[in-house]
Amino acid sequence: MDPRLTVSEGHRVSDTVYMRVRSAHPEVQDVLVHIDPEDDGELQAVPPGPLPERAEILAQMRELLGPNAPEPRRVQLHYLGQRIEVEIVLPTPMDDDALAALRERRLDWLQNHPHYRNIRVFFEPAL
Repeated sequence: MDPRLTVSEGHRVSDTVYMRVRSAHPEVQDVLVHIDPEDDGELQAVPPGPLPERAEILAQMRELLGPNAPEPRRVQLHYLGQRIEVEIVLPTPMDDDALAALRERRLDWLQNHPHYRNIRVFFEPAL
């Protein structure tokens, strides 16, 4: 599976697989479907140790964003290849100075925290 599918999309895929197997083979009583990220092995590197849990990552991302950043609308975590990719969606864009400072902090963070493969920050468009 695409390693960045949402939980709900992965669940829908597993339900579809379950129903197709049961329809094609009525004699089958039960089916266990396990969703695994495709090519996750290719992302493997030397594991940097135990990965932090969501609460710790969220606290770290608040620190990274800085005290004046708005509260994120959504933070998605992708545990891939023994490392973490983070996608943060903020409700409003940052001004140019704050964005430049965030870029610098992000690069520094990635160099000094081997658990993290990438951190992306997105802004919701004003409608």
